[in-house]
Amino acid sequence: DWQAMKQGVNQGEETSSSVPFNVIAVNANADQVNKISTNVKDVEVITQKVAISNVPGYSAEQGSLLMMIVFLFVIAAFVLAVFFYVITIQKTSQFGILKAMGTKMSYLAWSVVGQVMILAISSLCISLLLTFGMNKVLPDSMPFQLEPSTILLTSCLFVGMSLLGSLISVAKVAKVDALEAIGRAGA
Repeated sequence: DWQAMKQGVNQGEETSSSVPFNVIAVNANADQVNKISTNVKDVEVITQKVAISNVPGYSAEQGSLLMMIVFLFVIAAFVLAVFFYVITIQKTSQFGILKAMGTKMSYLAWSVVGQVMILAISSLCISLLLTFGMNKVLPDSMPFQLEPSTILLTSCLFVGMSLLGSLISVAKVAKVDALEAIGRAGA
């Protein structure tokens, strides 16, 4: 019973298992940990990561957060793809005219991908500046930490998803019929 363990009693009997548990946090290297383990009786030495992961509900909460983050990236990929696709549809007549003038499809494809990259990288820079600015404004007591690896991974995923979304736009440009697009431009 947790209340008995908290009180340090085991149905009125004082035993070694009825002594309350104590936790001491020590910042130690591997050699010091080995010395503590061998010299101190009835001690269990664990890392901070193991201690945190054994907190009840921690792994389930982390799983839920990870699932939300993955869905955030999936939804962001769809939004990016649709955004670039709509921009491409709005320029269909211009792409048709360029195709009728003899512009190579490779040039049009690189043009679309280049525009997507310019938009993606500029929006990424703005968002990083806003994030770092917000980090400076937040009080030190607020638990907010930016790891360089997280920033790099997120940035690479954003640019990669933008590139994948641009491929849908490139496929739309490849299917544009020059005569049909010119007819639409003249109407």
